[in-house]
Amino acid sequence: CRGTEEDKIHAVFDVFDDDGDGFISKPEMITFLSSVYKVVLTPKVVESMSVMGVDVYEPEQLAEVTATECFNVCDIDKDGRLNVSEFKQWFFAPKNDP
Repeated sequence: CRGTEEDKIHAVFDVFDDDGDGFISKPEMITFLSSVYKVVLTPKVVESMSVMGVDVYEPEQLAEVTATECFNVCDIDKDGRLNVSEFKQWFFAPKNDP
């Protein structure tokens, strides 16, 4: 993993930015997160989330909840898409993930 922190965040941003327009839309975020959650949303993770008060059972549902929260908090200009700066705010925010 070579490169600066800035290089790495731009690489991650580019993975989310499916159409390459320089912004991440909520549908792009949901699509990417759904793919990730299909792999990591195991019964143990679902149980841990339930203990934390989060009742999510499907990857797409978790992706929708995650993206909605991200956009509510980080879409500073409320234009319905995230620029790199807004994305960094979400990406580096403290998490309470199980």
